[in-house]
Amino acid sequence: MNDSGTYSETGGTERVDDLVLWYAQALWSVRWFCAMALLAGLCVAAWAATREAGKRTVGLVRGVNPAVGYMHRTYWDGISRTMQAQLRVAGESFRPRAEVAVKADTDPWLVRIEIRHSEVGEGRQILDQMLQNLSGVYGSRRADSAETAVRQEAVARELQLIQTLQELEQQLTQLCPDWEAEIEKSRSGLESEALPNRVFFNEGMLRLPFEDVPHSLHFRRLARAATEISRRSSKTGKLSPELSAWPRLIRLQQQATRLFLLHWATHDVFSAAAESHQVVLDQVFEFDEGSARAWLKYLFAGSVSSLGIAFLLAVPWHWLRTNWQQITGGQV
Repeated sequence: MNDSGTYSETGGTERVDDLVLWYAQALWSVRWFCAMALLAGLCVAAWAATREAGKRTVGLVRGVNPAVGYMHRTYWDGISRTMQAQLRVAGESFRPRAEVAVKADTDPWLVRIEIRHSEVGEGRQILDQMLQNLSGVYGSRRADSAETAVRQEAVARELQLIQTLQELEQQLTQLCPDWEAEIEKSRSGLESEALPNRVFFNEGMLRLPFEDVPHSLHFRRLARAATEISRRSSKTGKLSPELSAWPRLIRLQQQATRLFLLHWATHDVFSAAAESHQVVLDQVFEFDEGSARAWLKYLFAGSVSSLGIAFLLAVPWHWLRTNWQQITGGQV
């Protein structure tokens, strides 16, 4: 506004120019302070960039049971969530040296562990330490370790079951050469019957389905055939081979049933001993994410932060310097 009470055309522009000039004078008056702040900011940024975790290690962990192989899905769904929480707790002990992230992998049977670190091979060491921390809960081991005694016992029992089923099939062929054709006639009725040996497990107990147990279909076919042929023979007397063959057939059927029940219990995820469950480090990958990105990020952040702090300090300092006489009333 001029003396006549009206605004001039260039009054607003002059105020903006004066304000910019004032800020420029403020920064220039503290130019050495700004330079020192910028240098300090760059030094801090460089130090932070050297400490940045430029490497990433990815470990894939899966759960196994030595007597079964891979854990059954019903069991793994529950233990996977628990194991993820336990691994997160174990990973907290490695901060700030490394950043550990635990999450489910795209494969439902795996748990993914991502570790950001700075030293080569440090991620693998952290993975091993994390699994050792879980060894009290799960028998953690490596995927290429030797099979345990539990697994060897299960394999021996399975081989014995296979041999018994072969002997049972040979005995059926000896007693009734066309036993498959005889059983085929009543197949529809047999298929509608309840699956055998369900009472072996407690009611309400989650278990591996009968059809998922190895050799289950072969066992069911032979066991039902032996039962049906024995029943028909006792009723009609149509089949009359030597009398010593029938007790052996019954004995083989009972032996096969007992071995299959043990075989089923071994493969049942809740019947197996809890200490036999193990956590296996399946695969490990290490990547170098590169340091150029980290350097650019930290140098930019350090320079902007230092200049911002210098600017905020320069404005009040320059204002106090230019108005100090008025504030103190002209007294020094």
